[in-house]
Amino acid sequence: VSVLSTLAKCYLFLGRYTAALRTYHSALAEVGDEMDGSLLCACGQVEMQLGLFHEATDKFKRALEGSNEAISQTATLGLGLAQLSIAQSVIQDGKAGAAI
Repeated sequence: VSVLSTLAKCYLFLGRYTAALRTYHSALAEVGDEMDGSLLCACGQVEMQLGLFHEATDKFKRALEGSNEAISQTATLGLGLAQLSIAQSVIQDGKAGAAI
């Protein structure tokens, strides 16, 4: 998992967000039931950069479950930003009632 996480970070550095996301998904599949909060947060952050706000929200919520305080702070911030981005996109689409 460490190798996949490092590879995903390299892809991010190169601006290859889709490749980074695929690599993070592979790392999460390898971990299985033992969810790694930092890995989930990293995956959620890439999804945010790609505009996949609903998927990012799911990752941040999963990261909050049973994580330590440092991971919880990152996941809470990510979750809030993802939900804000969803609300902003709904308002831009003219569906202000759905954002509330």
